This record gives sequence, C-alpha cells and structure tokens, in this order.
Amino acid sequence: MNHNTIELLEERLNVDVEKVQSGKVTLQKETRTKVVNVPVELKEEYLVIRVLSDKTANAGEVQMVDITTSTGVFINGTEIGHEPVEVLLSKDVVKVHKETFVAEEISLEKRTETSTHTVSDTVRYEELVETLTPKDNIK
Repeated sequence: MNHNTIELLEERLNVDVEKVQSGKVTLQKETRTKVVNVPVELKEEYLVIRVLSDKTANAGEVQMVDITTSTGVFINGTEIGHEPVEVLLSKDVVKVHKETFVAEEISLEKRTETSTHTVSDTVRYEELVETLTPKDNIK
C-alpha cells in the first residue's frame, strides 16, 4: 500500500491596522479689536456773576454807600477790592488706561476613541472531492 499525502490549502485573512494622518488642526491666538463705550460723568466749574441791584428800577435815586463801614465781598477768603482776585475753576478730564486680565480659559486635549469594525473579503480554500468510478467503467 502506497501512502501519499495531499495537502489541502486555504487562504486566511490577516488584518493589520496602520495609523495614517487623517487631518491637521492649526491653533493660533489672534488679537482683535472692538470699540467699548463707557459712560462717564464729567463736571466743570464756571464763574457766574450776577448783578444784584436793579439800576433801572430807581433811575433817579442814587444810593450812597460808606466804604469805610461796608462789609466786603470775599472770594476764597480774599476780599474783592482794587487788587485782582483769582478764582480757580476746575473741570474733570477723562484719563483712560487699559488693564489685561484672563477673560477665558480654553483646555486643549487629544482624545482617542476606539470602535470595532468588521472586515470582509473572499478567501479560497481547497477540498478533496472523491468521485467513485465503478469497476466496470474503468478502462
């Protein structure tokens, strides 16, 4: 009896995973500008001079004032007389300064998600097929 061996072959799928670049994200901070309106209340001093005697009411009458006994008019503690008196006036002016502070914090991280996919392909394999031929049909 002769012992011969037949090898039956088949294909198998070998699936590998390769990491490829799928995109690129460029991050950059840009400085932009915007106009900010801030209402501010400003004050300004003015000198108001009023005439307290009405010269037109009694045009024929003249009032006599004794300057040695009269009480004077004082501004800033100085009596108004023949010497000039300075009256200091003031006003508010706007001074703007800018401050930088953290307005927002942004966290950056890369996250990897894993998912399962099914890969399908056709493979070939060999089978041994037996065909029996009756003795009578053998030539």
